Amino acid sequence: MNKINLINKALFGDKWLISIKNKEQDEKDKILRRANFVLNNYIIFNHFFDMEQCNVPYEISIDNIYNSPNNDDEWIYMLSRYGFVIDLGIAYRLTNDKKYFSKLKEYIFKIKYIFLEKQKNEKLWRPIDIGIRLTNIIWSLIIVSTEKFDNEELKILEEIMEQHIDSINTSYIEKYKLSNWGVLALAGVALFDMLFPNKIKSPQSKCLWEQLNQSLELQFLNDGVHWEVSPLYQHQVIVNYCYIILVSNSLNLRTHINYSKSLKRAVVASYYLANNQDILTPLHDSDFVDFSYVYDLYRGMGFLPGKYTGKSILYYGTYKLKNYSGNKMPNVFIGEESGLVVIKDGDLYFTQFNGRHGSSHGHASNGSITLSYKDKEIISDGGRYTYRECKDRRILKGFESHNTFFNEFNPSTSIIGSWKYGRLTEPIAQKIKMKNYGYMLESSWKSSIKNQIVEVYKRKTYLLDKENLCIFIDKYHGNGEQILTTINFNENCRLIKYSKENCELMNEDQKITVWSSHKNLDYIEGRRSNIYNQLTKHTRIISRKKVMNNASYNITVLSYDGTINVDRLKIYRGDYIENEGAIGIKIETKFNIIELYTRLDEVVEGSKLMKSETGEYFYNDSVVVK
Repeated sequence: MNKINLINKALFGDKWLISIKNKEQDEKDKILRRANFVLNNYIIFNHFFDMEQCNVPYEISIDNIYNSPNNDDEWIYMLSRYGFVIDLGIAYRLTNDKKYFSKLKEYIFKIKYIFLEKQKNEKLWRPIDIGIRLTNIIWSLIIVSTEKFDNEELKILEEIMEQHIDSINTSYIEKYKLSNWGVLALAGVALFDMLFPNKIKSPQSKCLWEQLNQSLELQFLNDGVHWEVSPLYQHQVIVNYCYIILVSNSLNLRTHINYSKSLKRAVVASYYLANNQDILTPLHDSDFVDFSYVYDLYRGMGFLPGKYTGKSILYYGTYKLKNYSGNKMPNVFIGEESGLVVIKDGDLYFTQFNGRHGSSHGHASNGSITLSYKDKEIISDGGRYTYRECKDRRILKGFESHNTFFNEFNPSTSIIGSWKYGRLTEPIAQKIKMKNYGYMLESSWKSSIKNQIVEVYKRKTYLLDKENLCIFIDKYHGNGEQILTTINFNENCRLIKYSKENCELMNEDQKITVWSSHKNLDYIEGRRSNIYNQLTKHTRIISRKKVMNNASYNITVLSYDGTINVDRLKIYRGDYIENEGAIGIKIETKFNIIELYTRLDEVVEGSKLMKSETGEYFYNDSVVVK
């Protein structure tokens, strides 16, 4: 246990107490509140790294661990991960009140008597939960040190940790190399290997570090995004590698993790998975959670630029600071392999996804966007709500809970259960271009049946950031009957005006206007989940368009901060005959006038030059700012 105490002095010694004095009082209060709940056999899962966050305290305890409040086994899994021992450890160090230390000891030693009857407690011994529990136990001991444990207690602690390692060794299977389960299972074993050298035999130790390095290479795509394209899972994996680095640095050990490229690339990509306030992007089974403590850790470790505030010291200790030596972070992230495009530019935070997401957390989200302005969510992802097999889960994974367009009666991603899919959308292309007016994004994807393409979808998104405008041109080719476009507004956006052509909403002081080219707008009351186990009512704006001659198109204009007026423009071609194969619109904003032109079909005969009634010439899609 000597190495644990060495790290305690390095990370959580007197310097730590001085560093956090009179700082982060709100977060300290949260920690103490959670710790006090534990003292009274209540649990509240609102730590930023609780996988399934919930703001409601529940009367559950280790002594009655199977008493799930709503028959959802996730509560059992979360409780068994022992995240609360971190809170108890920090609470003890902040207050020096022995009641927190006594409860920490009590719960750790209960593992020996409650958990170890594995035949009766299989739900407590999933590999992911074993690994997280082991990491939390070790980190809590680093926070409090082991000096106040007697020799018999130290022996029991070591037995408990070895039992966890034995269980991981017998339950770890090859497929976990590609899963966050694998890293979360093995990270605690890696910490033990550094803290108790030679306890793990040399061949096993070598295999352990090889598997962690393999997972680092396998799980992150070449653009740095975790293959499941879930911000929460991305951070789970990264932070467990950071734990290993923090311990190895504190012990002046050479880390066995080859993090020079893959891990740094993953952290750089993670910069784009949160808004400018470091609030996590709630995509693909992630929650809208404050991750500023995690991002401060990345900055302090030299992985990201930006001001290091010292917030992360509260949870991660007074680790050795490193300066960032990379390039300035651009405003645009283009995930060529993941299919995720992010614009993080001043007040604007925008995402558009068009990639493969066929894991067990797969969502029907090709072409889907999210939008925040001035740190307020406007267009939101549906969230997850639960991992149980149920109708709500399937709906939240479906196209209608995302912000895209799709074949209403035969979606290209067929969800037949929360863990099973009939078929998955195949992305074709995703690109973004900087323009003098802002940004132009283009996504295309297809639906195939028995290797025969039956549908092609194309979405062009124009972002005019100075005018606070977002314009979608959606084109469909296929044998469907009706195309549905959905925009899911955040629950804070209130519908105040509605017509078939345009709608208006208010998001506190922000006025939002939506216009549709076919005067086919409608709205329904949807439900979304911005945090696990909670559903919230919100406004979903929809538009339906019949497919004619195997094609359909729709133009949607959205002003996310202001009122707009939109009019159709006549388009002429050749001998000035009005052309129905192209569309022009004029948008009047409080700033200026925008004209947008798009060609619906290829010109196969005659002049390809087109002219609008305002005198603008064009051939391909064009945006004119006047």
